[in-house]
Amino acid sequence: MVNVAGRSKGCSNCRRAKVKCDQARPTCQRCQRRGQDCDGPRDVAFVTAKIVGSRHRTEKRARSQNSSTPAAENSGKEDVSAPSAPSAPPARRKSPMSAILCGDKYDMYICFSRQWFRRGAPLDLSLDVLHPDKLLTAGTAGAGASLFPTCVLSFAAIYFGTQHRVPDITRMGYAVHGRALLQLNAALVDPNCYVRDDVLLAVSALAILEGLVPTAPKSYLNHMLGLERLMELRDPRVYYSELSMGLYKATRHMIIFSSLRTGRASVMARDEWKEALRRGCGEKELQEQSLYDLLADCAVVNVQRDEMLKRRDAGAEGVSRLEEEVHNKAMQLLGRVRSWKKQWDDEYTEVPAHTYDTKESKSPIPFPTVFEFSNNQAATMLMFYNTTLIHVLRILVTAAPPPSPSNAARDADDWAMQISAAEHAAALEICQCVPFLFRHNNRSGHSPVVQWSVMSAWETLGSGTWPEGRWLKERLGEAAGGLVMHGIWNG
Repeated sequence: MVNVAGRSKGCSNCRRAKVKCDQARPTCQRCQRRGQDCDGPRDVAFVTAKIVGSRHRTEKRARSQNSSTPAAENSGKEDVSAPSAPSAPPARRKSPMSAILCGDKYDMYICFSRQWFRRGAPLDLSLDVLHPDKLLTAGTAGAGASLFPTCVLSFAAIYFGTQHRVPDITRMGYAVHGRALLQLNAALVDPNCYVRDDVLLAVSALAILEGLVPTAPKSYLNHMLGLERLMELRDPRVYYSELSMGLYKATRHMIIFSSLRTGRASVMARDEWKEALRRGCGEKELQEQSLYDLLADCAVVNVQRDEMLKRRDAGAEGVSRLEEEVHNKAMQLLGRVRSWKKQWDDEYTEVPAHTYDTKESKSPIPFPTVFEFSNNQAATMLMFYNTTLIHVLRILVTAAPPPSPSNAARDADDWAMQISAAEHAAALEICQCVPFLFRHNNRSGHSPVVQWSVMSAWETLGSGTWPEGRWLKERLGEAAGGLVMHGIWNG
């Protein structure tokens, strides 16, 4: 007789708190007093075991009995014994994969898919405390129940099934995914749903899933924009728990980059969000947050730039004043980006590119040198800096300074060439960081900014027009997913 959950028969809350449970059914009194969801005391399971003897010992005993029985004793008698069956072949030893398949299948799906959750981020930490019973009841819980178990199970099953080409698992994942969307829609009906952290966790998990296994082109943007709307309803000065702050920092890249790709002003450009995300940050985190602030401001100027281009095409009045305003704001952003680079104290070295070439690569690295760093964070920050610079330069190239009256056309062409050359150089620096990250490939340790940086560089390089762009596309394709989600890359 054993207890399925260990020696203690108390509920999971009491066992986690290491206190004695009164084992009242259906829920213990301690959980009722504290208003906690109680799964009740553990049941006792009876296990019937049968000790199987050694096959070799059994065969040896049978042979000794047959040899000690004289043949004359059986003469004249009816032979009622069955003919001896050939000895069974030795049992095949289980492979490691078959041993894994014997375990909990849901745990296996989640462990495989967890590589896309950054280590130590809220999604990763929420899985650490997720009770297995929640997975078994995912999609069947009533109103008000946590959405995260259903969403993470659908994420894990769909990704595992598609990657291993197991249609049954994939179909099961999409069935759970449908229930997850129904639960999410039911939760969003509540006008106060934005205060629930599990809603933000669920939308974040679904956004990552759409990036990996998209249901439609750019479908991940719908979840990211929905996440921004939920954030917009929150006041970070009020909702400031440890989990909430972790969610804000883990999802800010989704919100800002989706704003840049859709031409919307980002909520992260507001002063209250900038101040909240800087609280309790160390020096390195403040440097990273400064780049996020720059990109958020860049999204705001993007909206003004688009309005300027619309008026310019329509021949409306007052365009020159708007052009000057956009140009001045973009120049201020450029000054802040350059100032950040001067204050950045991480060092990196240039090494010959052939030291990073591998036999698996179909084509050599198309630039003479690559960058080498002391750690992944330094490489990510340099890529992040160049990504921010690229987005600022894209505004400047369309908002040229007022030309001189004599050489207006030539001044505009020279300005565009200078800005395009600077943007191309920034994209090349991102490419020079990629070999280092591939050599130290660890998805759960990489910042999600890496994939947005690679996408920005690829777009600048003409989506494969330049040799560096073709190499980047080929290298990421060889890596079976590599640093960039397939849905984002192909979408």
